[in-house]
Amino acid sequence: MKGLVLVLLLLAGPWGPLGAEPYLQAKGGYVFSFPKDHQPHRGYKTEWWYYTGHLSGPEVRYGFQFTIFKIERENGTAFLFHCALTEPQGFRFDEKLQREFPGLAGERDGGIWVEDNGLKIEGNRHRLVSHCQGANLELELSHARAPVVHGEEGLSPKGENPTNTTHYYSVVDLSGTAVLESIGQRRELKAQVWMDHEFGSNFLEPNQKGWDWITLNLDSGDQMMLFRIRQEPGPDFYWGTYIPKTGPTRTYRRFTLVPQGSWESRKSGVLYPAGFVVQAPEGTLALTPWLKDQELRTPLAGMIYFEGAVEVQGQWQGAAVKGLGYLEMTGYAGPIQARF
Repeated sequence: MKGLVLVLLLLAGPWGPLGAEPYLQAKGGYVFSFPKDHQPHRGYKTEWWYYTGHLSGPEVRYGFQFTIFKIERENGTAFLFHCALTEPQGFRFDEKLQREFPGLAGERDGGIWVEDNGLKIEGNRHRLVSHCQGANLELELSHARAPVVHGEEGLSPKGENPTNTTHYYSVVDLSGTAVLESIGQRRELKAQVWMDHEFGSNFLEPNQKGWDWITLNLDSGDQMMLFRIRQEPGPDFYWGTYIPKTGPTRTYRRFTLVPQGSWESRKSGVLYPAGFVVQAPEGTLALTPWLKDQELRTPLAGMIYFEGAVEVQGQWQGAAVKGLGYLEMTGYAGPIQARF
């Protein structure tokens, strides 16, 4: 879901409307196969590998985002890197954009790279290397649970139009170690990470202005991926996946995301919700950002959006719960569809 940021890129040269040939379309009946599907899928207009997570050490914690996007257009392929780091003293972010070229951007040594930022997946092990505005981060991660496929029949819908879909899965239990070098300090940290991988060629519809996307990790062991796409006129489009501690994963739509208060960025002037409450038959969860300012202003992608770590607290299935999550908010700086 979060990788939709990438379709805002304007590479030099013309291309057709969304869904125009020769791009491949996400179609029902797609069967994921791992580790093959961790690798790039050529022929789709947009693809992304999106990691968000929480790093912890003695009396310190961080949130981070690491993303590589692949953009295919009629005149060539480019790779975009976005990173962000939520740290005790503030928030930093960075981006890199390169056309695909050996040694500069694209596939290399079994991994995917943009300059010196990259990821490599071997079996159930993920290695990330990120250089984010002076902060260097390396992660060694592994997972035990099989990847979680979102949607139905291999399709994740993004609206009522049946062609507005992607192929989308997540690895929800990545954990391991991180080494962070920042402000002259080197820290060895524990890491809990969520990875998204999504690819397709059709995204927002004309009346869809932006989205709010969250992942939730509750101390009960339950996890969720939830999003709403804001539509004018409404109603908004809601979709999600419920990943219980025990039992089968299922599509989950019986929820709403209710904005709480507002926060205005001094740097961009954009007004965002200050948080959200998830309301569902199972209970109510309040989502509070670690920092108010976790806003990325990315000139290469041409977009302003919020991507940040959140605290989770509330009642769920009759018990008090806490947890951590990640929240993305887009379209508050202006309609997203206008940039396609």
